[in-house]
Amino acid sequence: MLYKKSFSLLIVIAFIFTSVLAQFSWAAEVSQATLLEDLSQIEMAIYGTTQEKPLVERVEYLEKELVGRTLPGTITSRAKQLKEFIISGTPEDPSVIFKINASQWMLEEKITSEPLITKIENLENVLFGKTSSDVLAMRAESIFGVCFK
Repeated sequence: MLYKKSFSLLIVIAFIFTSVLAQFSWAAEVSQATLLEDLSQIEMAIYGTTQEKPLVERVEYLEKELVGRTLPGTITSRAKQLKEFIISGTPEDPSVIFKINASQWMLEEKITSEPLITKIENLENVLFGKTSSDVLAMRAESIFGVCFK
């Protein structure tokens, strides 16, 4: 009788343990897929194409292009910050895409589907007669500031 109870308890523990582990591995796969999707979405928005580099290199490259340095934190939190900054924005600060689209509408009365980098270069040429070598965030803020501040 004790043997049956011990065996049943062992089976229940094994079932619970494998169920929990399966959920953790599934969550890690979803997180990884979401991270890849987020990076691809950011790269498509900025450049019109995705890069075929390792994740860390892609995130570091985007950070340096956008703000001039790499950001602290985990790779997932850094990618989330990049996505908020470029695509979704926050209640306190609109996204770079929103700012550039609003500026493009203000100046040209149209919003094109070109990559963000192309829009920024075109708007800089319209406003300043030349493109800047600053990081992308500064260039976008400069355009937005001239149009709306």
